[in-house]
Amino acid sequence: MRLLSRSAAVLAIAVLSFLLPPAAARAAVTAAHGDTYVTAATPGQNFATAPTLNVNPQSITLLKFDLTALPTGTTPTQIAKATLLLWVNPSSPNPNGSLAVVPVAKDWNGPAVTYANRPTTLASPKTTQALRPGASSYYLEVDVTEQVKKWITSPATNFGLAVTAATPAVDVALDSKENAAGHLAFLDITVAGGKTVAVCLNGTETRVCSCTGKLVSIVRGGSCQATADTGSCSAMAAGMARDNPIASCCVCAL
Repeated sequence: MRLLSRSAAVLAIAVLSFLLPPAAARAAVTAAHGDTYVTAATPGQNFATAPTLNVNPQSITLLKFDLTALPTGTTPTQIAKATLLLWVNPSSPNPNGSLAVVPVAKDWNGPAVTYANRPTTLASPKTTQALRPGASSYYLEVDVTEQVKKWITSPATNFGLAVTAATPAVDVALDSKENAAGHLAFLDITVAGGKTVAVCLNGTETRVCSCTGKLVSIVRGGSCQATADTGSCSAMAAGMARDNPIASCCVCAL
């Protein structure tokens, strides 16, 4: 279980992916770039700026994710696992029972969507996940691997996910991206079968290292080093000052 503060989540997203031990796998973390909820209790009201997202028999949470954090050329067969993480807020009236996650069938606009004009959802892939009985202040983990694979196959069908009540008594509040606590919803995607390579450039001119695939990370300076699945490199050259700013080291995802 990993708990990300807002700053940690933003850092993970900025880096786009991080290296795992030599199992030829890496993970991409992407935060929800759109989230809201709609409710039959007030069918004409929009909740795009609400700090929490309600899920109960009358209320549905909607989430959108951008998958550009994945390495270019990622195929569905390379997705080893995709996990949706939802923070259960302490204000939840009844955090007991189960939630269901299904794909949204058509596009929606966060600042405009209401229960009255809510998008339809698909029956599958559907994942049902039990909440910890009576617990809050934790990330609920939901396996959405099959849905992410379908989005990679057909990117135009990525309209996000809907979180609904799978049991009649459940009534939970999930943190939104607008919540000051920073426990926004996010996807943690493990990509298998790919490789990362290290590229280092000695500081002899003002060029910087570059990638033929996706840039994962870059550091600069004469003492820079990079380690990747295929090995390591260093930009240190004989007689170079350790803080030479025109040396650079990159990690690239092929």
